[in-house]
Amino acid sequence: DETAELSRDASTRAESGKRQGMAGDWDARLGSERALRRRTEGWRFLLRRVLAGPLYRAAGVPMPPSTKGLIEDGRKVLPTMRPIGELLPYIGETAHELRGGAHIVLNVAPQGCMVSSMGELLTPVIRELEPGSADGRIQHLFSAEGDIDEELLLLAVLKSLGPERFYTRALA
Repeated sequence: DETAELSRDASTRAESGKRQGMAGDWDARLGSERALRRRTEGWRFLLRRVLAGPLYRAAGVPMPPSTKGLIEDGRKVLPTMRPIGELLPYIGETAHELRGGAHIVLNVAPQGCMVSSMGELLTPVIRELEPGSADGRIQHLFSAEGDIDEELLLLAVLKSLGPERFYTRALA
């Protein structure tokens, strides 16, 4: 999906260059970018509809959101799509989960992970994308050893659900 978005941006630049009469083979550039987007869309269709779709239906589980939509949500925070990588889908998925009514979204990562650290910095902006999700919480859990601090996880759940709801569910 990032490839398709970057290709659209490159096409926009090529169309602009062509309109301005700049030197270059803009028609060839536009054709190659269109071909790249067609291949990307073909792979997306194959992976989501042909391969994953039947498996999710058989399991009775809803399909996860398409990264195309997640990237569009992420572009609301980072319109330039920079840095390229996992950050835009992280932003989009976090906003999607908050929009869906999640009480807590866990950002679990190794200590020093750039994407998770940037996600932590962008948390207030991500929350502003979903103003109606005031009770949703984004909790960051970083680990140097690969183990999750259970006390920190329990504290995050308690902050999100409140002690009365946590213990009521634990007794049930």
